[in-house]
Amino acid sequence: MDTPGGYPSAMDTTAELIARLAAAPAQAPLVADVVFEDYGQSTTYAGREAAITVLRAYFGGGFSDGRMYIHATVYDAKAIVLAFTFRGRHDGAFLGIPATGKEVAVPMILLCHTTNQQIQRIACYYDAGTILRQLGLTLVQ
Repeated sequence: MDTPGGYPSAMDTTAELIARLAAAPAQAPLVADVVFEDYGQSTTYAGREAAITVLRAYFGGGFSDGRMYIHATVYDAKAIVLAFTFRGRHDGAFLGIPATGKEVAVPMILLCHTTNQQIQRIACYYDAGTILRQLGLTLVQ
């Protein structure tokens, strides 16, 4: 949707950033020194290549059919907050875990800090135990 001046609306820009982040991590608009904080694993990945590697683990690596089912998006010129459910079949190695063939549905929150329509920081919040339980890798199901 264009604004009256013919410029893309903030929603178009936000939707494009999120779509590129999930669909094609290597083409995502990440700054070179992006920081990806994975709060489910208490791990921080620094730099574009590290962020792309972890994104590919979800979207294309461990879950070749991994998708975001978006529930809510809140954004302004400097940040995007996305509430979604990540769904996919674990059909490849995922962060060192061999494929189980099981499906997961994991509620997540993604917070992206942006500057000049590029992502400079990503914080991903989820319960890693939810993934492990759904993959059958914990004692409590």
